[in-house]
Amino acid sequence: MLRERILGDSLFDVAFREYARRWMFRHPQPADFFRSIEDGAGERLNHFWRGWFYTTEANDQAIARVEVQRTDSMAGPEVARARGRHYVRVALDNRGGLVLPVELGVTFADGTTQRIRLPADVWRRDEKRFVHGFFTDREVTEIVIDPDEAFADVDRGNNTWRAPGARPIS
Repeated sequence: MLRERILGDSLFDVAFREYARRWMFRHPQPADFFRSIEDGAGERLNHFWRGWFYTTEANDQAIARVEVQRTDSMAGPEVARARGRHYVRVALDNRGGLVLPVELGVTFADGTTQRIRLPADVWRRDEKRFVHGFFTDREVTEIVIDPDEAFADVDRGNNTWRAPGARPIS
């Protein structure tokens, strides 16, 4: 998960090579591994180490609420032309306590999809609730957290929101 979803293949490989170089023929402790990976990647991963190695918290990200607002009702037609006809607010809950990145799969009425990837830093201010907003010209029919099911979520039943009247995508 750290390699494929949090750091990415190339950055993880660079960091892991740095760890192997530093600790070759020695006896590292877990903290040495953590520090070497952070130094090699150039990123702070305290949230990852704490959650996976020092707590019993689980991953349960949930969509608490979705609000769709017409942009012209917010600031006039000039904003709608510049940014999009709809402003979508997605309130996300972190019910399990484990701090991980968020990946949203957004499906539109015309059948097209979009991926929104948010880093784990979105939980920095509040580890329980985060609201993400985005503009779009298309009507949103469905939003799914972790559409590839790459993160071990303990309750996938709260990962999907469908617009009222929208049929499930098969």
